[in-house]
Amino acid sequence: MEVGKTTENRKKFQKVLDEKSTEPSFNIEVFCKAVGVSRLQLHRKQKVLTGLSVTEFIRSQ
Repeated sequence: MEVGKTTENRKKFQKVLDEKSTEPSFNIEVFCKAVGVSRLQLHRKQKVLTGLSVTEFIRSQ
């Protein structure tokens, strides 16, 4: 993954999390749809970007 794309993805994930995580209906499917990737892709990208699983990343916010 190139550096510019990595930073772009990290910002995109954080923005979605900031905007949607307080919604009662927020879950992993909502997160995936909002960032435009499959669940598997999200897990892979998140681990590469942060070293954390999606669940660990969300809990750390």
